[in-house]
Amino acid sequence: MITSFRIQTSAGGRETYSPGLVVGNRVYWTRETDRPGAPIDTRLLPVTARRRDVVAAFRK
Repeated sequence: MITSFRIQTSAGGRETYSPGLVVGNRVYWTRETDRPGAPIDTRLLPVTARRRDVVAAFRK
């Protein structure tokens, strides 16, 4: 499983993705942005998810 990572968005902002609670073979991932007042999103993804899989899940 990968650890937290940060990406630069095309709009010039930053997003931080962090793994959290492990439930069986899945992990709760959270996405935080540097925009004030933006909500923190959560997704339940497989433990084997790669960075690109995590980012793609939040883009849907």
